[in-house]
Amino acid sequence: MNFKVTYPAPSDIEKMCLIAEKIFSAEADTTQTKPTVENTLDLISIEKNTLVCIKENGEVVAWTVVLPTSKNNMNRFLSGEITERELSFESKKDPSFEALYLMAGITLPLYRKRGLSLQLITYQIDYFKHKYNMRDFYSLPFSESGKSLIQKISANLNIIIKIPSNI
Repeated sequence: MNFKVTYPAPSDIEKMCLIAEKIFSAEADTTQTKPTVENTLDLISIEKNTLVCIKENGEVVAWTVVLPTSKNNMNRFLSGEITERELSFESKKDPSFEALYLMAGITLPLYRKRGLSLQLITYQIDYFKHKYNMRDFYSLPFSESGKSLIQKISANLNIIIKIPSNI
């Protein structure tokens, strides 16, 4: 079942950030990027396809976030030299479209197990591959479902998604 990939309205972003904070507890973790409205708008200003969503009855039910980066910052992140928060700061300060960090995928509980995050992230990877010729992808899975999603993406798109060596 395919849903329409779309973009959140400004009024959706605050709700999305509150949900993301509950899931990731980024406020208490100085290594993570905080899901704030300001950070989200900064990210979207780099490229609008960094945040895509699926809505049902006008409400966002699933969304994924990616961050275009340089290969240098990708390698620094994967080696543990910089945190996700530092990666985000560096990549927003000096945008580069050499690699794609698969930052987050969130689906509301009632909508899980329908492949929504997979559909969204597939859309983003295809978009960035074709528009910017990206061939390097990486992520930091926070959960078993995140690891499972990365495996599905890799298999479905026949790509390698790098993860930090300490995972």
